[in-house]
Amino acid sequence: MKTLTTTAKKKKNYLIPILITVAVLIAVFALLWYLGSLRDSTKTSSATKTSVVSNADGSKTTTSTQSGSSSTTTGTSTSSSDNGNTAANTKANATSSNTNNSTTNVTITSVQNQADTVSISAYASTVVASGTCTFTFTSGQVSFYKDTSTSPSASTSSCATLTLNNSDFPSPGTWQLVVSFTSGNITGSSTQTPVVIK
Repeated sequence: MKTLTTTAKKKKNYLIPILITVAVLIAVFALLWYLGSLRDSTKTSSATKTSVVSNADGSKTTTSTQSGSSSTTTGTSTSSSDNGNTAANTKANATSSNTNNSTTNVTITSVQNQADTVSISAYASTVVASGTCTFTFTSGQVSFYKDTSTSPSASTSSCATLTLNNSDFPSPGTWQLVVSFTSGNITGSSTQTPVVIK
């Protein structure tokens, strides 16, 4: 009876180290396999080269090429520049397309002050079926604008006459006026003209 018990204990003593060794070997092989797969995926996802090319029309083309791969991704981003510092110029630039843009001259023909009103006429040196004239008034840090429609003539597009009450202005004094024209991709702005409000 003692011999059987001793033999069973010896078998148990041998079995535990063997199981521990097998478990450790399995863990080592699993770790090596995991590290190997990480290294392979790092090789596969190689560095991406990105180049930016400026086009003649002002747009930028971004090309991303992945080395070791034949796939190339190309994207085009277009940025518009603000050609003026008035609210009307900013509005005109935002609404116009960046491709096939054309400009036109805008002329303020008259500024007539009455007792309590001011009437302003202007035109654009282009003929279009419809357009928008934006009258922007600036005094110091304050500015506001009014829009009118246009009507075509033989050689110009006339802005509808703008008539404002003196009370429409935030304050009396000298206001600088710029008239901007927009029709599709055609834009233009006049030079500054002083408007005196009493």
